[in-house]
Amino acid sequence: MAFPAPPEALKELMAGPLAPQRSFTVPKESWIRKFSELQHASEAIAGLPTQMNRDKAIASFSSHWPEDAVGAFTATMAWAYGERAGYAGYRVARILTASSRPEGREESLRVRTALRTSLEVAVRDGAIEGFSYLNDCTHKVKSHQGTDADHLVGVDCGRIYGLGPSFFTKWLHIGTLALSQEAAPTNPPAPMLDNQAISWLKTQARLIDDVRDAGVHHTDHLGGTPTTPEGDLLRLRSGRTDDYGRYVALLSAWGEPYGLRAVDVCDRIYRLIRDDGEEDSHAA
Repeated sequence: MAFPAPPEALKELMAGPLAPQRSFTVPKESWIRKFSELQHASEAIAGLPTQMNRDKAIASFSSHWPEDAVGAFTATMAWAYGERAGYAGYRVARILTASSRPEGREESLRVRTALRTSLEVAVRDGAIEGFSYLNDCTHKVKSHQGTDADHLVGVDCGRIYGLGPSFFTKWLHIGTLALSQEAAPTNPPAPMLDNQAISWLKTQARLIDDVRDAGVHHTDHLGGTPTTPEGDLLRLRSGRTDDYGRYVALLSAWGEPYGLRAVDVCDRIYRLIRDDGEEDSHAA
């Protein structure tokens, strides 16, 4: 698969070291208020540093893993949601309890098992398989909530109620990065993929369409506008394992001339999107 060349701004970032992410303040009280029955989650938030960035999220994950998958997940979500957490604690409580009404409910055994297994799969079989485990439902139960979720223990389906690709790829991202620091990895760490990155890639695709003398154009299935085959390679759909696989292949191809892994290119794309580098700081 011949991908188009990366944009110039990304090339510039790939050519050198990347500064650490700028830290933000964790709104701990807002999180803990939603975890009255979730001891591991509450303790994980209380134990976080006041200032958080990606490096500290990795360290926080490692402080809980492997004994406490819920604590590791909660710490990761505190980083993923950032400083303006809003309803984040409530949303994470819904995930951990497998319930749309988490008040008064305990952690779901099935969720805890699926979180742990997802990382085992990603480390053993690669990021795409980890994505597939959390994304591709392989059973006949209509709901992943409540007792339905409990009945899925032992079933080869890792889909978790309330946990979509934008956030489960952040879980895979932090977890595989942390575990790759502990031992030589069989597979490279997982790049994250959310709507911000999908939108950024779609913008790059439009730029390619605008400047490419493609001869014959075809119709973009998403919007009915003229597109090019090269641009279409950058158009991804959320929640599709095959598209995530194409994303990993794209980032790997872009990073190879610079000696970078897909996850390293991912870091630089998000730096372009968020402009969240630590000022006057240089990566080693």
